[in-house]
Amino acid sequence: MSIRKYVMLGASVVLLAGAGAAAQTVQKGKPNHWGYDFPRSYDAEVAAPDVHEVHYKDAHVMLMEVSNPPGYVMQMHGHPYPSVFARDSFNPPAGADLTGVARFLEPGSARNGQNWAEGPAAKGGQFPACTSADPQAPHMPANGGAWPLHFYRVEFVYADQEDMAAAKARYANNPQRKELFENGAIKFVEYTLQPGQAPPKETMPAVLAFDSTAAFDAVKAVIGPDAGSSTAPKGMVIPRCITANPNFALPRATAATGPIHFYGFLFKRVDGTGLEANWRAWYPNMVEMQKGPLRP
Repeated sequence: MSIRKYVMLGASVVLLAGAGAAAQTVQKGKPNHWGYDFPRSYDAEVAAPDVHEVHYKDAHVMLMEVSNPPGYVMQMHGHPYPSVFARDSFNPPAGADLTGVARFLEPGSARNGQNWAEGPAAKGGQFPACTSADPQAPHMPANGGAWPLHFYRVEFVYADQEDMAAAKARYANNPQRKELFENGAIKFVEYTLQPGQAPPKETMPAVLAFDSTAAFDAVKAVIGPDAGSSTAPKGMVIPRCITANPNFALPRATAATGPIHFYGFLFKRVDGTGLEANWRAWYPNMVEMQKGPLRP
C-alpha cells in the first residue's frame, strides 16, 4: 500500500471523514502566516502529546516523533505550520473499524492533506521516503492495522524563503553541522554549509528538509541522480525534501551563495518491513499507549 493512499488523501484510510462525522463549530481567531486559524488547544503537541513527542524545538523548527499504535485513536489535533515528514517504514494495512471513527474537524477544509507532495526513496531502496506538507487542519486518525504508524516530522515555524537576506545574515556564524537530537534510530542535524569550507560527509541514509528554494536547488544540483525529491505542497514553493542513500554529496558554499541552510534526518536504523515484528521492542512507549483507554 502506498503512503499516498494511506496518509495523504482526504478519502483515504487514515483520515476518513466518516459517515457519522459532522463539522464542529470552532471559535477562530486571526490566521497565522500560513493561513491556519485554529486555536492553540488543537496543536498536536498540546491536544495529542502521547502521539506527538517533541524532541527538539527552537524559534525556527519543531521536531516531532509520531507514534500511533494499533487500536489507538488519538485526540482531535492539527498542525499549524508547513512540515516535512521523514518515513522509514511501511504503513499498516487498513482496518475495517476506521470508517466513522477517524474524522476531520472540518471535512470541507482545503487543509486536510490533499496538497501534500511525496518524495520517493533514493534509487535502489524503499526507505527512507519523505512528504512535504502544508499546515494541516484538525483531524483525528485511528489505526486499525496490525502494526504502528510511525514517522518523524519537522515543522517550520517560519521559513527562510520569506527573507533570504535576513537568513544569510542569521546563519553567518553557524557551525557547518550541528546535531540537535539523537536517539537509537536517527540523528536530527542542522546544516549551515559555509563559504570556503569543505562540506561535511555523511555515511547514513537521509531525508533532507528545506525551507528555501535556494538551499534545495544547491543540494539537488550535487547530491547525485540516485536521490529522490518532492515538489512543494500545492500552492506553495516550500517546504521541499530530498532522500539520499549513504555517502551522499553536499554542495560547497561560496561567497555568491552565502550560507546554505537546511535540516537532515540521518537514519542509524531503517525500520522498513522490520517494524511489523519488532515495534514492541523498538518503541515500548507504544506498548504503554495501548494499555490506556482507547478513545472512540
